[in-house]
Amino acid sequence: MFGHLKALGCAAACIIGAFVAAAPARATVVLSENFNSVPQGLNASTVGSNFSVTQGTVDVIGAGGSFNFYPGNGSYLDLDGSSFQLGTISSPVFGSGTYTLSFDFGAYTYGHGYITENLHFALADFSQTLTPIVDSSVTPGASLQHYSVTFTTTQAGELTFSALNPFNPGVGTNVGPILDNVVLTAVPEASTWAMMIVGFLSVGLLAYRQSSSARLRIA
Repeated sequence: MFGHLKALGCAAACIIGAFVAAAPARATVVLSENFNSVPQGLNASTVGSNFSVTQGTVDVIGAGGSFNFYPGNGSYLDLDGSSFQLGTISSPVFGSGTYTLSFDFGAYTYGHGYITENLHFALADFSQTLTPIVDSSVTPGASLQHYSVTFTTTQAGELTFSALNPFNPGVGTNVGPILDNVVLTAVPEASTWAMMIVGFLSVGLLAYRQSSSARLRIA
């Protein structure tokens, strides 16, 4: 009997290990946008199928255009368009849950001729504001800064990105934060994995008991 229990324990450990290893792979990408398929233009009305302009204006700029601030990155957004109106883009609504959000961002201030605007992003009751560190007008050839964060929301809501003027709120400068390569991934919650593991262990224990009962009847 001890041997059977030991075997069952090993099987349980294998199942738990397999689920722990597989958990990251089970995460689901629910939004991915690099803006490369979006037509370039100032004060753009279209920013792809994943986002819409819901406030102010934004510019779609980059490779092949007059404003290729970060060469090698295709097209990307300047979240303060060319009309002195701070821009906001919004996605469709996502449900509550745990997400990992990643994106690339930066600044282009024409050699500090303009202020560095902040990048604000939010999904339902989660939000953060970042100040770009990378400025390719000061450091030519610099790569966009990559950022990633995992968070949990308790409400449904849109994913939004906005330009913020830290010195004169609400006033645009025509030179906003650069945004590219947005990826939003839904992450299974730990409780979900725990329930699945318990379920598999229960099935294994039931099978063991049935097998033991059958052997006793035969004996």
